[in-house]
Amino acid sequence: AVSFSIFSTGFFGMLINLVLIFGFQIVYGYLYYQIGILITAFMAGIAAGSILMTAYLRRIRKGYPVFLCLEFLIICLAVTIPLLIAGFNQALFLVFCFAAGSLVGAEFPLANQIYLRSPDKLGSSAGLLYSADLLGGWLAGMLGGIVFLPVLGLFKTCLVIVILKTCTLVMLFISGKDLIVEK
Repeated sequence: AVSFSIFSTGFFGMLINLVLIFGFQIVYGYLYYQIGILITAFMAGIAAGSILMTAYLRRIRKGYPVFLCLEFLIICLAVTIPLLIAGFNQALFLVFCFAAGSLVGAEFPLANQIYLRSPDKLGSSAGLLYSADLLGGWLAGMLGGIVFLPVLGLFKTCLVIVILKTCTLVMLFISGKDLIVEK
């Protein structure tokens, strides 16, 4: 379930980035250099989330509940963006890009820590989770610009994210009930 969660987080990261870029273009027109700033904010968020989570990993005693909270925050962000996008100013687009990136960046080190608790998964955890993340991002990149955004629009594309991440959250909750109350 954790590896599927990372897949769906990679999917979320790419697709929500596309949603924000398309939303920015709808609201402000095609401003090439500013779209580069949006992507930079997303990437800076990934770095910040990853650095902060890595710094706090040793302090986190119960990683699985924190992981579930991150999943829930991703769902909340995906619900919030389409409801507010028309009223965004340029700074809010940057904030939401950074926030989305932070959630993506925070999940990866935590997922590795959870995965490493199983001794049989020690050697393959980073590779498996990294490939799941890349596959999710690739799939969202392919389907996002070709199918989801042109056919479904911004709101329903975010609904796809919400449905996927809600299914992931339910899977994590069901499969990890014993991990939620770690000793």
